[in-house]
Amino acid sequence: MPHNDFFMFTQSQTDSNVTELRIEGEVGTEWWNDTSERMFVNKLDSIESGTIKLTINSPGGEVFAGLSIFNNLKKHKAKIEVDVLGLAGSVSSVIAMAGDVVRMPRTASIMIHNPFVPYTSGEAKDLRKRADALDKMKEMALAAYLTKVKISKEEISELMDRTVYLTADEALEYGFIDEIIESDKGITIDGEMLNCAGTTYKMSAFKGFPKEKFPNKIKTNQTGGEVMTKQELMQQHPELFKEIIAVGIMQERERLQAIDKLPAVQGAETVVMKAKYEDMSSASELAIKLLEENARLGAAHMNGIQNDLGPVEVQPAVNPVNEEQKLIDDAVAMMRGGK
Repeated sequence: MPHNDFFMFTQSQTDSNVTELRIEGEVGTEWWNDTSERMFVNKLDSIESGTIKLTINSPGGEVFAGLSIFNNLKKHKAKIEVDVLGLAGSVSSVIAMAGDVVRMPRTASIMIHNPFVPYTSGEAKDLRKRADALDKMKEMALAAYLTKVKISKEEISELMDRTVYLTADEALEYGFIDEIIESDKGITIDGEMLNCAGTTYKMSAFKGFPKEKFPNKIKTNQTGGEVMTKQELMQQHPELFKEIIAVGIMQERERLQAIDKLPAVQGAETVVMKAKYEDMSSASELAIKLLEENARLGAAHMNGIQNDLGPVEVQPAVNPVNEEQKLIDDAVAMMRGGK
């Protein structure tokens, strides 16, 4: 099942002139992406409110999909208010720059880096073309950042080269945001898992994440009280605990259904089973793994064919035997032998 409903559009119950929307998860152009650019823009075009309040919690995604969302938000007639709750990473940080007002709590982060491709192949000329394309993508991202920030293009470029996770104070200093807000939502770390405003990722997916900048766990809730442990919640609020478990079961069922709808790749059954029950991968993550596995299996199959064929041994040509000449030669040999 696609997760396109992550970019919910809801009419504010307190102000009919305000539309609230959010971007969560991976941004892309395909049906399996958490936020589909095409569906997002179609919905955006239908909004006639004077103010759009956008919340972002996304690690990023496809460059051109994010740039399209950024440009369509910029040209919309409404005032755009952006709250970064959790993470605005990669191209999602570009989308955030579309806000007339951008805010984030101290428990959130904006991550910027150079565009990259996860895998590529080809001749040297192909790789040079890809490198040139990545340089142009960086220029596009820089142009978006420069509509908002206070620092120079060279300074932003240097930050992108280093892949930085900006705290709210740093983002405010550089001009990526306009205001720091108080919120009980944000980034917390639990062992090797990164919780971004309720969405959990593996820490290994965020190379160079500065753990020291963010809390290891939430110690207080928005009212200042202590947060309950799972055992305390189960004991003191058993009905609520059951509801939370039911939501988790429903989400897991949706994850498995989305995986089952992916096209089958013969020979990749182990990859699918591992994604379902060990890695707990989403459908979008598994789709990429299946593409990689399909390429690997194809390469292995071709190598096998080449090995089976092996080098072909060319036999010397044999001239047809002249039977009449053979009989004459045999007769001559007999006479010489005295027979």
